[in-house]
Amino acid sequence: MNNRETAWRSDLEKTEIISEKKFREVFKNGNVTEFYMTKLEPNTFYQFEMKNKFFEGTWEGCFKKIAEEETEIIFSEQIEIFNFGIYLLSFFVLNLKKIQKTYVSDLVSYLGKIKGD
Repeated sequence: MNNRETAWRSDLEKTEIISEKKFREVFKNGNVTEFYMTKLEPNTFYQFEMKNKFFEGTWEGCFKKIAEEETEIIFSEQIEIFNFGIYLLSFFVLNLKKIQKTYVSDLVSYLGKIKGD
């Protein structure tokens, strides 16, 4: 995964690279999430720990080629929200499913542009 080239992400203001395994995403809404990569198998598996002011946890992404131009992706998250009030607010301001859908939509669009579709 290339965390340096994220201009294709519509939800990000910028990405800050801290080290080879650590980076920070600054979202357009001002939220900042820090990531620490724990495992990388190029083009197949990506795993990291993540933390922001609302939660901390782990994330895994599995990418499996199933046809010439088709890839199955499976995202898995385990998070711990810091308190019950934030948990309740998370349904309104921390929609992880929406973040994932935006990521996939942006990625499909970006890959289409690279390919020339």
